[in-house]
Amino acid sequence: MTNWRARHYQLRITKRRTLHVTVRRFRRTSVPSLQHAINLRLGRVRQIVWQVRVKHRRGRPAGQVLSSQRRRLFASGLPVGLIAVGLIGASYCSYQLLRPRTLEPHRTFITTAAETISATPVAPLTLARSLPTHIAIPSQNIDVDITPVDRDSNGAIALPPLFAWLAGWYDLSPTPGELGPSIIVGHVDTYQGISVFWNLRYVQQGDTVAISRADGSTANFTITALEQYDQNNFPTQMVYGNTSDAELRIITCGGNFDTTTGHYTQNTVVYAKLVGKA
Repeated sequence: MTNWRARHYQLRITKRRTLHVTVRRFRRTSVPSLQHAINLRLGRVRQIVWQVRVKHRRGRPAGQVLSSQRRRLFASGLPVGLIAVGLIGASYCSYQLLRPRTLEPHRTFITTAAETISATPVAPLTLARSLPTHIAIPSQNIDVDITPVDRDSNGAIALPPLFAWLAGWYDLSPTPGELGPSIIVGHVDTYQGISVFWNLRYVQQGDTVAISRADGSTANFTITALEQYDQNNFPTQMVYGNTSDAELRIITCGGNFDTTTGHYTQNTVVYAKLVGKA
């Protein structure tokens, strides 16, 4: 079972006794049974474990959890309200931890992609066909190998394997540097943590994208725009349509994470234009 996130809280009961509450979040739905544990199913399994720890006393190690002391403590009339307050507070903190993430780009950088691609050079710079092998965006510490991807069973562009630290080049699009929009895709995160394009939404206009190619050359691009689109209203023609010069589209997930579908509601799209070769 994979432990997704855990936090610990303490509530002083007496001078010698402290209530310790641990809030854990798990991806999978199989949770071992533990004494004094409450399992809550709210989309994913949460687990709240509490225990009373007694300070060091003669003949006992410091910090040892004493089940007999716990029984006497509860039997002696410990106010139920203290336990309720602790559990309610831990539940609230667990809820805050597990709220769906929202991945939004910097609004100050958002521009209209149609405006950025309207001015095209008279003689566009292009490169001969060569498969991409690596992508680097130094400003955001993105530095990852590229693997070709095709279409999935639904006809959409397939993604690289979920836990492989790889970006994917759509093999039916131009290679980076050829005339037209070359498409690079990748995961933003997984249930185990962040993925290759986690920082993509932080890029800025003018940042450099370097694509290493199989012929040993590097195609250098400059970022011209960053957009976020609803997946239910994705501008297919604007993103994938023909262009009059060599361009790049880097695509990952964004917006709100929908716990009912297990997917993000939007896509983050970076637009870039070829500026040179190394």
